[in-house]
Amino acid sequence: MKKLLVFVITNVIAINFIGCCKTVDLNIKNFKNQISELKVYGKEESSEIIKILTSCGNNKDLSIDNAIKKNMIVIKNGKMVGNKNLWDNFNKNIKNKKEDSVIIVQYTAQEDAILIYLSYNKDKFFMIKDESRDRHREVRDKNYYEYDFKYMRIFEENNNIYAYLLDDNNITLDELNYSLISEDISQWVHYGFIFHINK
Repeated sequence: MKKLLVFVITNVIAINFIGCCKTVDLNIKNFKNQISELKVYGKEESSEIIKILTSCGNNKDLSIDNAIKKNMIVIKNGKMVGNKNLWDNFNKNIKNKKEDSVIIVQYTAQEDAILIYLSYNKDKFFMIKDESRDRHREVRDKNYYEYDFKYMRIFEENNNIYAYLLDDNNITLDELNYSLISEDISQWVHYGFIFHINK
């Protein structure tokens, strides 16, 4: 009788342990899918995007490892250090006119996370830049910046890659750079800056 009781208790514990492990694995999978199955939002749903960006947590929650696990594209010190495949896939989908969206995280010199939600939807690009975690930002009373453009341009120069949103697909990098330093308003180019990385 004792042997039977020990056998039953051992099996119950083993079954509960296995069930627990399966639940944990499932939860991790669901957690990863939340951003990997990110919805493609546009300007009309900016409040939904802000909710997603806010739910990503604080600077502590957005360490490089955590951001990679959350399926974000990670940029640090001018290098794309995590989930480059998501960026490559986003570019591929754009070329094929397929809707898509990504979240990019970049770190300031003080290790503060700046998030970017970028989507391609109906031949337009929409971006929200979230600076709410940047403790050293210039404008304290504004956390989110929205951009809506027709084109995304990737420029390569001197082992550097620059990603911009623009309304004119013929703008050159020289014209953009001149616009940034020019005091002549007529020379200014309307743009949304996504990122700069080294090759």
